[in-house]
Amino acid sequence: MLGVRSRLSLVVACLLLAAAPAARAALGETLADLRKRFGPPDPQQPYAPKNVAHWSIETEQSERLIYTVTFNAKGFSIAEGLKPMGRAVLVDPLAQSFVDSQFAMHRDAASTRTPKPGEKYRFAGQEFVCAANEAVWVDETHDFMIIWAKDPKGKGLVMAVRAEMLTGTP
Repeated sequence: MLGVRSRLSLVVACLLLAAAPAARAALGETLADLRKRFGPPDPQQPYAPKNVAHWSIETEQSERLIYTVTFNAKGFSIAEGLKPMGRAVLVDPLAQSFVDSQFAMHRDAASTRTPKPGEKYRFAGQEFVCAANEAVWVDETHDFMIIWAKDPKGKGLVMAVRAEMLTGTP
């Protein structure tokens, strides 16, 4: 059974990280959209919020990454993230693929800013400072912020959020 789960996880990882537009996951999708693409999410834990879904992704090194999606009251994703679990490592190509998939529809938008480490920026009416270990893309016009928190040991994470995730208002 583990072999089947491992192969399924690998297929999910490939779909999640594929370059073809039909395989991308991006902010604004519904759980039904994601289920069609990635299969059913992992079983919900009793303490987990009802508006959050998780998928486990097994890497080539048999380590586990967690892809987490938070949905708003209308059922659209407002936050998505990818992080390593346990001994797993989030390698740069996987993190970059996540960033690319989130950023694909707005890559050439003139309204997108890329703050440098130490630089202040605003999103969702709040002020942030880009940390030394972060890569940030922020675009209030298109309502997204992507953060790649890098870690030399591979324990970083990548996430994309809409303003609604931070403010609680659509």
